[in-house]
Amino acid sequence: MQAQGDYRQIVREHMSHQTQIAIREHCDDIYSVDESNDTVIILPETCTIDLEASFVLGEVRSLYRSVLVRQALRFQLSVLDSRLASIQSAIDTGENMLTVLAENAP
Repeated sequence: MQAQGDYRQIVREHMSHQTQIAIREHCDDIYSVDESNDTVIILPETCTIDLEASFVLGEVRSLYRSVLVRQALRFQLSVLDSRLASIQSAIDTGENMLTVLAENAP
C-alpha cells in the first residue's frame, strides 16, 4: 500500500487545493460494511465535480508536465498489473481445484 500513498502524495502536491476539495466532496471513498460485517472501501460509481473545464484542463496539463507524477503513475500501474496477475492466478488455481474435485466426486 505504500506505493499508493506515495502516488497520492505526489499527485496532491501538484494539484490545486480547490480541485482536491471538489474531489473529496463529490468523489471520496465510501466506507461500507460487507456481508461478513467487515468494513470495505469502495469508490462511487459516478463522480461529477463542479469545476470549469478550462480550470480542469490546466490541472491535467500541470499533472502531465510533471516527471514525478508520470513516474509515480507508471510505477502505480505496474503495481496494479502485478496485483491483477496475482488475483488471476488465484482464480485459475481455484477453478482448477474445483474441476479436480468435481471429477473425483463420488
